[in-house]
Amino acid sequence: MKKLVLLMLAATLSLAGCGPAPDSHPEPLDFLTFPARAVVKINDPEQFRADLGNSPLLQPLREQGSWPAELERVLALDPPEGSLLAFAEGTENPGSWLLIFEQKADSQEPAASGEIPKPPRIPWRPRDSAGVALSQQKGIGLAASSETFLNAILDGDPLPYPNLKKALLAANPGASATLFMPAGQGHPLSGPEPGPKNERSAAETGWSAFDFLSGQGNFSILGMELHGDTLRAPERLLSGIPVLPLQKAAGVIPENASSWATFSLQLPERFLQNQEAVLGRENPYPLLAENVEQLTLVEVGPDVLLVLHSLNASGLQEQLKTYQGAAVEFQGVMVYPLQEGGVLREAFAPLLGSLPPFAYCGTLEDDFVFSPTLEPLQALISAHNRKATVGDSDRFSKLLPGLAAESSVLLVSENPSASRLLRDSLLPAALLPQVLEGLPQTGLLTAQLNLENPFSLSAYRLYRAGSLSVEEARTGVAFTVSLEAPVASRPQFLKNHRTGGMDLAVQDQNHVLYLFSNQGQLFWKKQLKGPIQGDIQQVDLFRNGRLQMAFATDTQLMVLDRDGKEVAPFPKEFPGGNLNPLAVFDYEGTLNYRLVVTQGSRVRMYDGQGRDVKGFKFTDAGSTILDAPRHIRFGSRDYLVFRLENGELKILNRVGDTRVAAKERFEFSSNGVYDYRDGFAFTDRKGDLIRVDPRGKVSRTALNLNPDHGMDATTRTLALMDDNRLQVKGNRRELELGVYTRPRIFYLYDIIYVAVTDLQSQQVYLFRSDAAPLPGFPLEGSGMADMADMDNDRNPELAVPLREQSVVVYRIQR
Repeated sequence: MKKLVLLMLAATLSLAGCGPAPDSHPEPLDFLTFPARAVVKINDPEQFRADLGNSPLLQPLREQGSWPAELERVLALDPPEGSLLAFAEGTENPGSWLLIFEQKADSQEPAASGEIPKPPRIPWRPRDSAGVALSQQKGIGLAASSETFLNAILDGDPLPYPNLKKALLAANPGASATLFMPAGQGHPLSGPEPGPKNERSAAETGWSAFDFLSGQGNFSILGMELHGDTLRAPERLLSGIPVLPLQKAAGVIPENASSWATFSLQLPERFLQNQEAVLGRENPYPLLAENVEQLTLVEVGPDVLLVLHSLNASGLQEQLKTYQGAAVEFQGVMVYPLQEGGVLREAFAPLLGSLPPFAYCGTLEDDFVFSPTLEPLQALISAHNRKATVGDSDRFSKLLPGLAAESSVLLVSENPSASRLLRDSLLPAALLPQVLEGLPQTGLLTAQLNLENPFSLSAYRLYRAGSLSVEEARTGVAFTVSLEAPVASRPQFLKNHRTGGMDLAVQDQNHVLYLFSNQGQLFWKKQLKGPIQGDIQQVDLFRNGRLQMAFATDTQLMVLDRDGKEVAPFPKEFPGGNLNPLAVFDYEGTLNYRLVVTQGSRVRMYDGQGRDVKGFKFTDAGSTILDAPRHIRFGSRDYLVFRLENGELKILNRVGDTRVAAKERFEFSSNGVYDYRDGFAFTDRKGDLIRVDPRGKVSRTALNLNPDHGMDATTRTLALMDDNRLQVKGNRRELELGVYTRPRIFYLYDIIYVAVTDLQSQQVYLFRSDAAPLPGFPLEGSGMADMADMDNDRNPELAVPLREQSVVVYRIQR
């Protein structure tokens, strides 16, 4: 995952502001004494000048009135790095601009007795100062389009621009320049928003921001757009709908597709509301829309195909049955003629408004493909069967790192200047005609929009021809460590409070615990009485920033310091053994720990000093506790969750009283309980996904999983491993037959990774949230993996047992 970055979120916040006191040091924005229609922060004048002249994506700026022409004039003056360029609004100052930059004045020459001191000289001089007015005000340099305009600025009072100030602070300093425009002015590539112009004052107006970035063989415009009172209809249609990992559509799209666009419809009720607002009428076929999570348009030659992805394939098939004729099999896929192809156009209007009716339909698992004629559908089915899809191509793997993990809209075009999808004004991400006319016939364009929030995020990226030549991601061995006996536990990364990096802990079958540095050097090893149960937890018992390792063995609760020494009053002995993994609760994040040990049906809760917590009442569950209890928090409420052998699910408060009564009993699988989608989620041995909400309501989803399936979940991501079938966020991938560990979810630098290991072939796999494998995998590994950034270089490492007595750490270059 890497999900779309909120690069200008701070621009939406309000902050009171006022002009400087007479003797204070002025700030650049203090000189904005006039309403500004646009502001440009120029970080790299030379690069920005080259971008403006050479990038087709910036050509529309030259055609948007007088200020873009003035922009080129200012850039020709060779302004200093970090300059702020503001263009005046209104007819009082047509074509007027102000360049603001920080600089110190040269030393002032002393004046002869009785003479007026000479004004300080300005160190920076434009290349051509003809017609340019210059001034300096207490370390701030000013250059203006005329003396008259400059004098008016110096005589005026600052206008409050608090939101612009926040936007400037949040802008990307790595961009050659950032363009700021008042809310409601639209996007430079897609045009202004409809409706009346935003008449709010500078103090009330938010500012949209667009970063211009040049990369290796590509140019990008990344934007955070604040909207006025109205939105363009295509964007309004998808506003407020949660984002999805839309890249999964690439697994159905044939590799010869010239363009494709895919849209999130994850919240059908919101889509139907938006649709009614845009069209002024209700959807005549709402059940069709309610069964669709993602809609994709695929341009292949002269034809445009439609792909509807559903999480309820049987429900969608039932709705389509009325309109289908007799089926004919093609390469194992049933193909149906459609008797009323216009139904789809009505159900998903206006997204399909400019397309001819669809005449044929075929189903590829959860994807329903529609085509105006039979031949394009058969070609798509054939490409899918022989894995000749965009998703299977090396070129797409090269493209993926440049895409956000989740979005509302994703568009990819191999020939953008001729794309029907980019020219269709009814579709989100469509471009202005003058933009399309300037695009090259070679190269590749990607566009992503995030419309989930009241502001929209956008990323347009144009790749030059040849810039996406395939180069495998660099994944190599960082180091390998050897143990004195076979590996017994999952290797685990632990925070090193001395270095800020991560160390590696692992235990062997002789119960020896090892701690290695992030270079593979052995710090120490310690003989324990038994195997560690579950994971090692890190705590700061003394609240001094120094971390300890807390864990349970079969018979002990132990706490070790950084050097492997026991921390008093631990260890604590538990005769009879058979302890579950240790649970550590820190309710308020204040380091006021609760260490919870469960043995059979008994529960012992200790504080950070090893004392019994006397106020905790739940000391005996009445049935064997299956695993470590979980602490889950919804809002301001804490929930302690215990799974019992008799099928009870105990959901308690901090003192051990029942907080949520789950009245049913369950046949728990071997997986735990997770905080997923604001509920307590788990699976049973029947293969159902069960969710208990905070009020105790139980809901089931029949997933038909095998009894020994594996599961992991976060608040928004569910990963399942069922035999050789992996599922992540509803995205499925079938692996080679084998014996797989349960999936493990890792979230690093806004990217979701999922790791599984085939114990039979001794291979470890790593996938993204769309179930696409990372290039270079699988790699050799013989157990469950852990993942972290060991050395803080933003390139993660993956640790996994290797053969019998070793652990290997792989380094993944992002």
